[in-house]
Amino acid sequence: MMVVSNKTKVVLVISGMTFILSSIVLGCSWYYIDYLQTQLHETRINTKRIQDEKQQLSALEKLAFETKEERAKLASYIIPDQGVIVFLSLLESTARTQGVSPTTHTIATQLLTGEKGFEELVVNMSLTGALEDIEKVIHLYESMPYQIRIEHVTLHVEGKNESSATADMTIVATKMTP
Repeated sequence: MMVVSNKTKVVLVISGMTFILSSIVLGCSWYYIDYLQTQLHETRINTKRIQDEKQQLSALEKLAFETKEERAKLASYIIPDQGVIVFLSLLESTARTQGVSPTTHTIATQLLTGEKGFEELVVNMSLTGALEDIEKVIHLYESMPYQIRIEHVTLHVEGKNESSATADMTIVATKMTP
């Protein structure tokens, strides 16, 4: 049998402890390297996402600049939030210039489903005058430079000469929300 000296035992114990400590350091290093790789991967993904968002934003800015005139033209078809009085005055003055008496009964707004920033202005009104003049006014209303539609038109003609008629109608126009 072999006799091991105390010095050898100490060297073996120190070597064993050094091995265990080295193994722990190596394991922690691998864990830390894996952690850093994961962080690097996430950073690369975030960097790519930010670059993509910058490109999309740049493309949107370019599109906004290129379509400025078209968007302004489209916006002119919508009644501004503060433009309701002007729109109502336009309806009434259009009727009066044709010799027709307008009467506004109700004015209301209703939400447009699925649209943000817009609602519908609903105007119920009557026109009184000659049938031919009322028809001209209705045609002028349809031709106004707004996104507008005329619903529920009812004509009442008094007498056979069509010089006295009344039209009840609902005018619906798109307007911006406050």
